[in-house]
Amino acid sequence: MCLMDRELSEVKKHFEEHYFDEEIARRVKGNVHLKLKSDKKKDRRFIKRITFISSAAVLLIGLFIGSAFVSPAVEHVAAKIPYLKLIFKSQMSISERIYEELKGAGYDIEGAGVSFVPKKTVSVTVGGTEQYYSSVKGDIEKKTKEILDSWQYDAYKIQVAKAPAETKVDERNPSRPELAMDAIVKKLESEKLSFRTMGTNEKEKEVEIELPDTDSVEQREKIKAAAAEALKENGLEDIHIKIRLAKMKFVVMEQRWQPIISAIAEGLMSKSEYKVKGVGYSFHPLPLTITIKTSVDSKSPEANRLAEKIENEVKELIHSDAAKTAVKDDPYRLIIYSKDKKELNNR
Repeated sequence: MCLMDRELSEVKKHFEEHYFDEEIARRVKGNVHLKLKSDKKKDRRFIKRITFISSAAVLLIGLFIGSAFVSPAVEHVAAKIPYLKLIFKSQMSISERIYEELKGAGYDIEGAGVSFVPKKTVSVTVGGTEQYYSSVKGDIEKKTKEILDSWQYDAYKIQVAKAPAETKVDERNPSRPELAMDAIVKKLESEKLSFRTMGTNEKEKEVEIELPDTDSVEQREKIKAAAAEALKENGLEDIHIKIRLAKMKFVVMEQRWQPIISAIAEGLMSKSEYKVKGVGYSFHPLPLTITIKTSVDSKSPEANRLAEKIENEVKELIHSDAAKTAVKDDPYRLIIYSKDKKELNNR
């Protein structure tokens, strides 16, 4: 197995264990088209890697919500503000803060990001010439460590690399399902018919259109008819159309809870004392289930103490006044797992 295959295998295993959501996997297979309000180019300053594995896409939106303008170490000690609550109230992710501070210091930075496979790593890419990169690499590593230390984030290794040269976009011929999706998107947009997401399933030769379950039956039929017309106009009648309904009740709940879960993920995974290797959640079925996976064995003397510490941190955030608007009266379940997959907080 080559290095790239091994890395992809590790990524697949990690996300299936810690973040995989069957509902998401069903919704987005193959290529995904998101209905955007703007055609503006995406900001390239943050390193983002999206990998489609076995036709299942795992979407991690806003995994980190990061830092405030005051060092959390100082504010946490001085004001006794709960750790996760401090992260929740902040405004930028740790990768955003690293990027902004390095750029503000005058460095030619092209991106900053965080990854967890095979190890927790903060990555910074540097622009400019090889000579420039060699001259600032050490300083950037030092500055990045200072930023992480200000948050007491000690679980990451730091990787500073030269930004790769621009490469040509893959100019391969699109598949028939991809052509069909493009045709349908253009048709729906021209007729001002909206949808949530759209994707292709190459194996089944189909285009899947996700619509809100709040749409009327009449609206759904209009969209389906327009999609069929687009296929006919482009000689793509062999491609199937599949309509899937998104349960908007869950979508709205997920949007409310996302900053809470993001704060939990960043806070627990960034400090080695918590021994957390994965944070996941699911709204299907209700109640919301938050799962936290640790690297401690269930028979370890510290297992119960660690689980209690993690549970207290999480519940202190969820039940705080700051989180009240996001949480409302939603029921939830918190499960903390050991390395050997035993529940540590419900026994």
